[in-house]
Amino acid sequence: MSEHKGTGAGGEGRRSRLLIATAVSFALGAGLMLPFEYTLTRLLGVISFAVFVVCGLLTVANPAFLEGDGGDQ
Repeated sequence: MSEHKGTGAGGEGRRSRLLIATAVSFALGAGLMLPFEYTLTRLLGVISFAVFVVCGLLTVANPAFLEGDGGDQ
């Protein structure tokens, strides 16, 4: 188990970057979709929400998170 602790530090940096990208893409998608009704802003909002879903999935479903219950962090 001690060999996994060394790889956890790099995973934490990647996870925090993904978490930031997830939050930014959600805010961007909501900011484009809710107040505007133009086709271009709707398209960019949908793309931002798709990026939000993918980044959120990658944030949660990484091997370090799935090894434990995710509550020790």
